[in-house]
Amino acid sequence: MHFFRIFMRLCTFLKSRMESVRRVTRETLQKIMITLGPKYLHYLLKELNTLLTKGFQVHVLAYTVQAVLLVLKPYYQKMDINNNLQSILSVSIISEIFDHTNLTILYILLMYYKSY
Repeated sequence: MHFFRIFMRLCTFLKSRMESVRRVTRETLQKIMITLGPKYLHYLLKELNTLLTKGFQVHVLAYTVQAVLLVLKPYYQKMDINNNLQSILSVSIISEIFDHTNLTILYILLMYYKSY
């Protein structure tokens, strides 16, 4: 299981002040997550939340989480969001991840999953 180390190294590149480095890293993370699937999302979110904690990094964290969630949208199974909900909500600026419409959808999803 070497993908933990890969996630850590890639997430470290997201700390760069160079936008081009962050963009390429984000695209790479998206491709890796498409290959691994949503069941590994928790591990990526854990690394992101651990490494991106200060200043502009928090905004990079929000943007990266949004990018990964959107690219994985076609691959979600029934409980994938529910299993990762705590990690998603721990992103400190949740309003940057979801616009108002998506917050409404997220709330509806939460109510739907809680009904199980």
